[in-house]
This record gives sequence, C-alpha cells and structure tokens, in this order.
Amino acid sequence: MAWFIESKPQNTIEMSYNTRFHNLFKHLHDEKIYSLNAEEAATICGVTRPHFMNSFKKQFHINYNDFLIQRKMAYAKELLLNSDQNSADIALELGFEDPSYFVKVFKKVTDMTPKQFRIG
Repeated sequence: MAWFIESKPQNTIEMSYNTRFHNLFKHLHDEKIYSLNAEEAATICGVTRPHFMNSFKKQFHINYNDFLIQRKMAYAKELLLNSDQNSADIALELGFEDPSYFVKVFKKVTDMTPKQFRIG
C-alpha cells in the first residue's frame, strides 16, 4: 500500500488530492477497514463521490472497487498463511456476507481456492 502514499504529485491540485488520499489510506490502515464504500471514502477525502472515483482512477490507475478487492485479497492471503481461521471466518472479517462469494472472488484473483492457497 505504500506506493499509494508515496506517489509524487506534480502540481498543487495533485498535491491536494495526494494529501486527501493519504488521509484515506491512513484511515483504512489505522482502523483496519476492508469495506469502505466509495461515498464514505469520498467524504473522508472531502470531495463528491463522482469526483473521488475519477480522481482515484486517474491518480492510481485502478478503480476504487478493484483497489478494495486487491486489499481484501492481500489480507486474506496473510490470514490464510498465518492463522488457522477458516474461509468463512475470513470472509466475514473482510466484509463478505456470503463465504461462497469470498471463495469465488479469491479464486478469480489468485486462480486458487483459499484451501488450495493455504496448502500451497
């Protein structure tokens, strides 16, 4: 996640957004939040949702929803490797209401089920 925070702004407008995004990433990290909708993220950044979505994509070359999925999957991998939590518990911790949907997303991102990933 550091690459989000360390990106170097090129002008005053970008610097203002970089600071806003920094505040968002700090909030996500400090609060260990893995599900924060775009409206809430925009509020933290002090802009409207459409403006936030466009600015996020422009700044980081990934849309906000894909960023959240990547963040969730990175944490899921960490939990699978370093804990004995089952997939259903990990899914709930990450904000997935349906554990089978978590497995589907995990497999789409990693080409493995959580069980296959854990076994190695």
